[in-house]
Amino acid sequence: MKQLLKQVEDMHGSTNDYTINLINRLEEMETTMAVTVNSLIHLRMHMEESRKNLLEMVAEGPEDDTHLLHSEDNNVQNTEVKENVKRGRGRPKGSKNKTKSIDNASAAAQ
Repeated sequence: MKQLLKQVEDMHGSTNDYTINLINRLEEMETTMAVTVNSLIHLRMHMEESRKNLLEMVAEGPEDDTHLLHSEDNNVQNTEVKENVKRGRGRPKGSKNKTKSIDNASAAAQ
């Protein structure tokens, strides 16, 4: 800042409060920019690391986790049915539980 004030004084012969305030604001902006750039650098490093991890996971191939998906889907759906029944709405339209109960009934009939 002192160097910039000196340059202004050399050019204009003196400095006023307005000039000093402008220089202070410029310094604040410079600091903010430096912090922002630093944050962006760290963000980019994390993104590159995440990308690398994702590529490694894709290269390893799919895991057989379909049982988790079905289990999770049923848990969500069963919770939804319970909530709807509590509210007096019955089963949701297109519920897989309907077909499941039909399958169970037909299996019991056989």
